[in-house]
Amino acid sequence: MGKLTVLCGDIVSNEILKLGEAIVLPTNPMMRCGAGVSGAIFKKAGVDALEKYCEKTFGISYYNAPGVNEMKVTDVRITPGLSLPCRIIFAQGPKKWEYEDKSAVRLLIKTYQNVLEASVAQGFRSVLIPALGTGEYGFTHLETSSPVMELLSEFVETHDLDIYFVVYDEEAKAIYDVSLICIQQAKMLDLLK
Repeated sequence: MGKLTVLCGDIVSNEILKLGEAIVLPTNPMMRCGAGVSGAIFKKAGVDALEKYCEKTFGISYYNAPGVNEMKVTDVRITPGLSLPCRIIFAQGPKKWEYEDKSAVRLLIKTYQNVLEASVAQGFRSVLIPALGTGEYGFTHLETSSPVMELLSEFVETHDLDIYFVVYDEEAKAIYDVSLICIQQAKMLDLLK
């Protein structure tokens, strides 16, 4: 049995990085340095070195044949951390506006599920996960907090994986904390029936 902890802070700070054997990088299909959390992780790992590793290992061609071997929605790929003290799990989530609302959330949850399964398959004991899809991909914390917290809390009950769910501000943390509390209270009520 693992544990789920919601943290507020910079996911690439040394204090948070020391908690995880792996860190989840929300990626674009070509595994290139992006903005937000993606950019922060790339910069900490070493942008040029990480992009070269992805190009060589996964057969991605940034210049000659764009689109070759790109990641599909819900795909995950694992790389070394290079300058990071942990491995990197690239996760390709959906762009909200490309799907009907409910199918977009389902694909986002499937992306989280794939991250969790890959973490266990790799033998990681702890993983740092940002709020996937809540930046440039258009999801809000309010619409994703309940299904994400439900998935993560159920996963740690049956797997030996510590999940550190990391958001950047206190307002977002409060949203996930409330969702987690509601899920825990609903489970307690079910036990009392």
